[in-house]
Amino acid sequence: MKKTNRIFSLILALVMCLSMSIPAFATEVPTEDNILVSQSNEGITPMSNISGYGSATIKPGKSDFVVVYCQGSGIGGMGITVKTTCSAGTVNNVTFAGKATSSVLGGAEIDGTMSTNASMSYHNLYNGGVSVYSVLVQIPANAPGNVFVEVWVYG
Repeated sequence: MKKTNRIFSLILALVMCLSMSIPAFATEVPTEDNILVSQSNEGITPMSNISGYGSATIKPGKSDFVVVYCQGSGIGGMGITVKTTCSAGTVNNVTFAGKATSSVLGGAEIDGTMSTNASMSYHNLYNGGVSVYSVLVQIPANAPGNVFVEVWVYG
């Protein structure tokens, strides 16, 4: 009886040891298919927070910077919205180009053409610790009046 109990307790001890070691075998073996070789800026999941707002009134035929002073922390994703308003009417071909002018690791650049009294939004952009984002906006000479430009940076 003593011998049977000893054998049974030895078997139980082995079963317990093997059951504790099974999670160690659950890891995936690295291969060329599952190792990150490069990274793109598409589809960035926000791992930071950032917010900022800037505005400027620009006369027809002129260009000016809309400077956005951002607050936040971390590096990850962000979005930018550019909105133009002209109470005198609508004009096409308002051009803009923006980039991070002060940051830790850079930031995404934007550019585009839009009409007044409209807005354009950009999402899933790279935020490398942006503290200042500047957007150069050019208003065509045929604009019926001054154009109020607003820029939001968020994420």
